[in-house]
Amino acid sequence: MIKYKNESNVKIGLVVDSLTKKDAIGNNFIKRKQILEKIGYKTCPILGYTDYSEFKKNMILKSITEMINLKSLNKLYSNPKKYLPKAINYLNPLYKRKIADCDIYIIDFGSYSKLMETILKTKKGLKIVDFHGITPIKFTDDKILIADLKKSKEQLKLLKKADIILTHSEFVQDKIKNLGKSYIAPLALFSNTPSRKNKTLRDKNKLNILFVGKISKHKGIHILIEALSALNTDFECNVVGDYNSYSSKKYFKELQKQASSLKLSKKVNFLRSISNEELQS
Repeated sequence: MIKYKNESNVKIGLVVDSLTKKDAIGNNFIKRKQILEKIGYKTCPILGYTDYSEFKKNMILKSITEMINLKSLNKLYSNPKKYLPKAINYLNPLYKRKIADCDIYIIDFGSYSKLMETILKTKKGLKIVDFHGITPIKFTDDKILIADLKKSKEQLKLLKKADIILTHSEFVQDKIKNLGKSYIAPLALFSNTPSRKNKTLRDKNKLNILFVGKISKHKGIHILIEALSALNTDFECNVVGDYNSYSSKKYFKELQKQASSLKLSKKVNFLRSISNEELQS
């Protein structure tokens, strides 16, 4: 293990291809940055795309913005056959800035990552990959996401070039057991949503069901709601999570309609973002 005598002289590159709000990887990135700086390390965000205004200057790539741009997404989903080839270009982005030289790189990997590939192949320093798992293709019919997932799976072999691999569960760890030794580390929780006074998610007189995660079709929330309609006991289900794209906003509205059509509107609560204190209640 490499040891550093003076943390203030150590530069840590925090790497992610897409840093977006209302996303678990994004929240983990922000919390990690705060913790490292609090204990004295210098951090250097190395980003593909971000919708955080304070990190725009740290963007390295450019063509990914074509896919993230809301206007482009509206076009894409209105006519996927016409616009899909253009959108897939984001998988082969172009550099507009040089990647900074750092003593340590911590790379978030959960989807296709041009930055991870470049750093693992060309950069010196300690390389840590935080692997968040790759969504199985069978859980989505989104053509853009399918293209991304296929290229992500091809990149798994790159983990052999990492000095350290982190995962967040035994399930994910088992998926990469042949690619090197990995360690389980908890996912950092981060929420700047203020607490609502005297608000609790738990009703002691009912069966309490909780979903926490990004609102996205491959999470299968529609399957959960369908299953709830078969319950013969009194229950309350809280869906905690938000959407951050055109497709996930559309899915959110579909879930609300589904709950209404199954007469579950009073039993299924879509809470979107809540504070950590409320979540723990």
